[in-house]
Amino acid sequence: MIAVVNDLHCGSELAVCNPDTTIYKWDENNKRSLQSVDANPAQRYLWGVYTWCAAELFKFAKTAPIHLIINGDYTDGGIWNSMPMDKVTISESGQVRIAFDVINHIAKHKQVKSMRFTSSTAGHAFNSNSADYALADKFAEKYPEKDIRILEHGLAQVGGVYIDYAHHGPSAGLRQWLKGNLMYLYVKDIIAQSKDDGERIPQVVLRGHSHGRVQVCVSAWFGDDVSETWGFTVPSFQLITPFGRKVMKSERKITNGMLAIEVIDGEIGRKKWFTKSKRMPVEEKLL
Repeated sequence: MIAVVNDLHCGSELAVCNPDTTIYKWDENNKRSLQSVDANPAQRYLWGVYTWCAAELFKFAKTAPIHLIINGDYTDGGIWNSMPMDKVTISESGQVRIAFDVINHIAKHKQVKSMRFTSSTAGHAFNSNSADYALADKFAEKYPEKDIRILEHGLAQVGGVYIDYAHHGPSAGLRQWLKGNLMYLYVKDIIAQSKDDGERIPQVVLRGHSHGRVQVCVSAWFGDDVSETWGFTVPSFQLITPFGRKVMKSERKITNGMLAIEVIDGEIGRKKWFTKSKRMPVEEKLL
């Protein structure tokens, strides 16, 4: 089983957070001590979605081993344009602690045999993407028996299935009737490049970053042989921030969740989304 989660944006006031997490804050004695993050309603809502996703993942996987891909933007970063920008904390260590507790809710299970982290958007991962490496190192120290690595762009074989995964990819599309069009062309180009370069064509292409939910399938014929590649953009665990509202042109709803892909005898089996969508406008009746 391949499980994919990304764009956690831990440290944002509008992103997933385990309410039991503690981070260093100033206390009444003017010293830093570990204190509760004091999760707000948005964070608690997303934690509820996340824990539901995790429960459904293990129900779906049954006893199958799980290969977990955490595909970028685990933390939310420091200061943007000299403004805190709705952060629980702008501390790198604090955001890494929050992200660790979120991911560990899945990673702690013995079924999770490997973990792959990919490099995040630079602005979300502090200097030189140091938060990414600190988080991956923290898991490698915690679970030496698991196969854990961080990389920029992965090409992996899982049960005979060839997977191309990285954080950045095409936009999900701002119009309902355009959703998936860019991912379709993106995957088609990967197929053409792979064929031209004499490389194996991936059966799965995984991307994140755009906070959308996309699934496409591209078939390509080469003589009498056909290749089939699935392309996925996995959504985030963050609600729409003020900046997000701007770049998403006031999208009316946000989808949060994760993806699981079954691999059987070197072939793609069932594809299962664990997602929940939330309408963002405030409904009211005016006199």
